[in-house]
Amino acid sequence: MSSIITSLSLNGTTLVQTSTHTGCTADPSWLTFDAPNRLLYCLDDDPTNNGSVSSYHAASDGVLSLITRIDTPPGPVSGVLYGRSSPDEDAGLLVANYHSTSAITLLTTPAGGLTRGQTFTFSSPAGPNPRQEKPHPHQALLSPSGTHLIVPDLGSDVLRVFSRSGLTLTEQTPVAMAKGSGPRHAAFWTSPEGVVFLYVLAELANTVTAYRVDLEAGVFTPVFNTTSLGGPVPRAGTMAAEILVSPDANFITVSNRRDASSTLPSGAASDTLVTFAPQPDGALVFVQAAAAGGGGPRHFAFNRVGDRVAVGLQTEGEVVVLERDVETGRIGGVVARVGVGVGPACVVWDE
Repeated sequence: MSSIITSLSLNGTTLVQTSTHTGCTADPSWLTFDAPNRLLYCLDDDPTNNGSVSSYHAASDGVLSLITRIDTPPGPVSGVLYGRSSPDEDAGLLVANYHSTSAITLLTTPAGGLTRGQTFTFSSPAGPNPRQEKPHPHQALLSPSGTHLIVPDLGSDVLRVFSRSGLTLTEQTPVAMAKGSGPRHAAFWTSPEGVVFLYVLAELANTVTAYRVDLEAGVFTPVFNTTSLGGPVPRAGTMAAEILVSPDANFITVSNRRDASSTLPSGAASDTLVTFAPQPDGALVFVQAAAAGGGGPRHFAFNRVGDRVAVGLQTEGEVVVLERDVETGRIGGVVARVGVGVGPACVVWDE
């Protein structure tokens, strides 16, 4: 990863750099975009010094103007806004800090102001894998109702659960997962019948586990499990990365790094994006394993209508845009690609 935020414009089959900004300090890891207020929050994952969160005004041409920056514990890697019913209200920003075994809340204003809120520090347990020497919170996720937030902890093999009252969070009993699995990211999906499921992507085990969820009762019932490749066991060294629900909520896609099980038209190996169709009982039906466009798809994002997928290829130092069939959920070839320097960690659309 590098210190640069790059703004890109997609013009047909061409990605063009429109702006670069170096103000997010040493190691930008995550972007949270508040589209109604034209605010971009950048998290700096500095593993040795204090981390930081910076707020920017995002102009329509992609130019960023720094509003303010606030120090955080080391290692912020994910953040999510919560607790706001309209854009003109203050909101909370829950931040997961991978390196400092903590999560914090920041209070945000519609103008991009930031002040410190709560701090949650996690101690035990730690998992059996060498990478699990301590808790490693890896994502902050808001529930569909907005009443609860989830923090998958890769180091402790648990899902940390928070209830919300206004902008104040209260930690609930964590949900234990398989030892050594390393939960990294998760995504909520609501069935047509209104049943809420949580799909958890585990980086160390390369699995997807589905839970039927009753957040008010604090009940997480496991109902399904598969590999991050949809059945085949990933080869040694594979690292599952991201999981997202499609804009129409008909499909769930996960990314796999270092698996090299797909092939580009050039014949070169590629890591994969694997798509599933969620079922009313929470099961996942395999749809496709598609080439991610290259190596290291740490993060990806669907555009609003779902016919394009932007992928940050950390190994390649590139962003690629892939075509996607909205009806079938199948991901196609590369529409455009551009180099952006060292290791893109996060991509977001501004439409």
